[in-house]
Amino acid sequence: MYENTGLQELKVYQKAYDFYKWSSVLISHFARIHKYSLGIEIEKMIVHLIADIVRAYYLSAKGKINKLNECLVTLEIIQIHIRMGYEMCMSGGISAKNYEVASQKIDEIRKMIFAWRKSIHARETVECVHTASREG
Repeated sequence: MYENTGLQELKVYQKAYDFYKWSSVLISHFARIHKYSLGIEIEKMIVHLIADIVRAYYLSAKGKINKLNECLVTLEIIQIHIRMGYEMCMSGGISAKNYEVASQKIDEIRKMIFAWRKSIHARETVECVHTASREG
């Protein structure tokens, strides 16, 4: 599907997409009262995260860093929503096992975004040093 864009090489995109598919199945088991409120909100936030990852992929270094920071905030909000679902477990929310899996998936995506952001900082630092040494 994304043969020419390079997104298949972007592992954080694939992890976020897989997290969306996993969470959709999880949300389908929510009690009706939560499925159409909290469940839809979780799905929207994950779709928003995926869209921001795609946007970051196409931005300049400074734009990437800003967009990745937004991704980290979105992940925190998703984590809060997941915790809300877990705390409503008795009324058709997220089980302890699924809460643990969701937290691991979120942590993995968070680490990948931090690593991506760090690599951009490192490249900018190297470029600044090379530019300064050429000018001096």
